[in-house]
Amino acid sequence: MPVPDPYLLGPEWALGLIVGDWHGETVYATDGSTIGQNARLRVLPDSDIAITMLTNGGPRDSVYRAVFNEILSDLNAVTIPDLPAPNPALNLDLARYEGCYGRPGTRYEVWAEGRKLLRSLDLEPTQAEFLHRPSRITYELLPVSETQFLMPPADPLEDTQTLAIYDFTGGAARYLHTNGRVNPRL
Repeated sequence: MPVPDPYLLGPEWALGLIVGDWHGETVYATDGSTIGQNARLRVLPDSDIAITMLTNGGPRDSVYRAVFNEILSDLNAVTIPDLPAPNPALNLDLARYEGCYGRPGTRYEVWAEGRKLLRSLDLEPTQAEFLHRPSRITYELLPVSETQFLMPPADPLEDTQTLAIYDFTGGAARYLHTNGRVNPRL
């Protein structure tokens, strides 16, 4: 099945595995995380390579990319593709993206300020206190395409993330896809 945000984990999911393409080679993946812990597994069947990493702190994506790319380079294997670059030439109708999106326990708000698109995440007060973060965290969204965005970090212990805002049936976007989860418009 295609995934709305192909940059986070991969462009397709298959029975629990993520199916990706790294410079022409098929890669199977699965990830898991919780507060303070992260696990990554990548299988490159054509190269006969399986690689995994478990971490418990810090910016996880940049560490994963650096470590895996060094190991894969040493094995003369393909490396992880870079994230796409923002496209400043896009002239998006920002009103189509504005709104609240969420699922039980998670709420995102997307709004425009001038020509910038912003996204906030509201943390539950206990979670915010545990993470030593404010209860509302705001990020700028940099468009890659009409539906794909980069979200630069709001904290030095975070990495740039990707997300998708899509399905403009009826004019306004119906879904926000981030962190591997679909969040319908509320």
